Amino acid sequence: MHKQQNCIGRNMSIINKYLKLFLKKRFSDIDLSSAEVMILLTISGADGISQEGLIEYLGYDKAVITRRIQQLLESGYINRQRSSEDKRAYELRLSDEGKKLMPRIFNNLRDWNELITEGIPDETVELVSKNLELIAHNALKTQYGEQK
Repeated sequence: MHKQQNCIGRNMSIINKYLKLFLKKRFSDIDLSSAEVMILLTISGADGISQEGLIEYLGYDKAVITRRIQQLLESGYINRQRSSEDKRAYELRLSDEGKKLMPRIFNNLRDWNELITEGIPDETVELVSKNLELIAHNALKTQYGEQK
């Protein structure tokens, strides 16, 4: 069992590494990092998410999120406005330019998924995906407890 657990972490690390390289290459023409792609993807699905919400959801370091948000603001892909509920927080939304970029992001992520699941039956891919969600949930629990 110990060997299997090491393989899961190692394999997830490899997948993450090569996803980052894939996204870097696919978005090099507009100088968009893999972290920025993931931030845009998250904002597109959670319009008005706060910076703290991004940190919690993506698991990135606060400094990384802060730098990437600043870059996305300067590039015109997102907008930021004060929250009406919590004046200390900002709500993040895709700008029109960010919305135009989303089909490209979705297409590239679809391409990635097709590349890494090539030759694997759809039922197996679905089972692996569901189990990875459970593994991710369990990983979150190690830091945040049951509430996540």
